[in-house]
Amino acid sequence: MKHPLLLLLPAALLLAGCNLQKLVDRKSAELAAQYDRQPLWEELPVRTISWNQALAMMARNNAEIQRLDQQIAQSKRDETSVYTDLIPGMSFYTYMNTSLHDLARRLPSDNVNSSINVTFNLPQLTQLPYRVYSAKVTSFANIKAREGKDREITAALYKAVRQAELNEKLAALDKEQETPEDSPEEQFKRAKSDTENWQMMAKTLGDYSARWVILPSGVPHVTWEYYRDKVTRLDPLVICGFVMQLEKARMAQYSIMLQYLPTINTSLYSPSLFSSTGGTYSGTFMDSRDTKISLSVSYTLDTKLRTWDSYQRSKMEYDLAKREVRASMFEHKVKLSQLMNSVKEYHNWRAYMHKRIAHLEKSIPQNATEYLERRNGLIKMRRELIQQEINSLESEAALVLEYGMPGESSR
Repeated sequence: MKHPLLLLLPAALLLAGCNLQKLVDRKSAELAAQYDRQPLWEELPVRTISWNQALAMMARNNAEIQRLDQQIAQSKRDETSVYTDLIPGMSFYTYMNTSLHDLARRLPSDNVNSSINVTFNLPQLTQLPYRVYSAKVTSFANIKAREGKDREITAALYKAVRQAELNEKLAALDKEQETPEDSPEEQFKRAKSDTENWQMMAKTLGDYSARWVILPSGVPHVTWEYYRDKVTRLDPLVICGFVMQLEKARMAQYSIMLQYLPTINTSLYSPSLFSSTGGTYSGTFMDSRDTKISLSVSYTLDTKLRTWDSYQRSKMEYDLAKREVRASMFEHKVKLSQLMNSVKEYHNWRAYMHKRIAHLEKSIPQNATEYLERRNGLIKMRRELIQQEINSLESEAALVLEYGMPGESSR
């Protein structure tokens, strides 16, 4: 005959499955209703904020920044736990031994025993320096990763703000021109660009409740003069990334080397600080005969040479990491050189266009035809300037990503 509990098991599993389906159905209905209530972006209100307000919102609401902040906080806790592991542990034990018949009456105190003990458990002494250093490296790497992500998102936000500003300038020029040059396809592309910019801003700011407009007047001015001297050398944050890449490979090598050291474990057991047995209570005066110490030393010979193989592989990985860093720095320098040349060419062309515009503005038309030609020519050149400025945003964002915004250290 089957045990009654075994007969109830299928029914319990079936009930749990039904409850899960009800939960999924309820949550699905809630999400579907939430999706239906979500307005289209054209229906959202337009809210204007300053550049500093946008940066504050980004630091407070951006999902990627928040995740990195959590990693930093966790790494700080892990760094502290290396030392808190040295704190003695306290444990409480109690147990009862009696018959079921006695449970129906007053429980005799003789059948209940309890005690409190303190245990001093030192971690492996050979691993302690590595744990301390590893925790500090992880914490430092997370902080630098957060700085890099902040710079990356700031560069994208800067590009979106400048894109929206330049699109407005193009739209204003279209109104001035009697015959707009933009075809319906180009106007559609511009509208699509505005939508993509809004979506990017909402994601960056971590708030989808409005169409956010950032005042361009508060955005730091990215100038070639500010970055002229910086592009000749690597940014400290970029160098730090290369250093951490090498250190990660070196630490992997060091952790394998520790396996050749003996394992030492030490524990100190105090006598019972409090004991209750049979209704009798007793304490302790820390008599040395009642205090116990446990010490174990073990060493494993690498007879199969697996640790040695791992160590040799880690050495090769470290050498490979050094070659990869050298190659990355070379590629980095080439890209910066190309970026520098591109920016120089754009600024030379822009200076030439400004001279042409200034010359055309000084000319005096002789009749209405010449006036219209001059007016349309000026609009055309200004449009070309704006279009090229839009194209140059990629280079400006790359400079911000590489070296940060002007005045970044003062924030």
